[in-house]
Amino acid sequence: MSLTSKEYKELKSEIEEIKSSIEEIKKAIVGNPTFGQEGLVDMVKRHEYYIERDKRFKQKIIGGFVVLGTAWTAILKWGHLIFQG
Repeated sequence: MSLTSKEYKELKSEIEEIKSSIEEIKKAIVGNPTFGQEGLVDMVKRHEYYIERDKRFKQKIIGGFVVLGTAWTAILKWGHLIFQG
């Protein structure tokens, strides 16, 4: 089986298209610092960091409400003893 010149050129052209497509996929995943494009990997890392910060913030808010709720309950339960003197 031998390739004709035309078949060889077509095959080479298809291979170049595939290489180009693979390079575009790589740039999408990794990013292209030359053009300042952020890749998917960096985006995922940035979003993971944001999610963790958001979780900690929400935990602090919930903790604050628990403390305030406990303090308010204590004031209502024993406040009459403290303020009637």
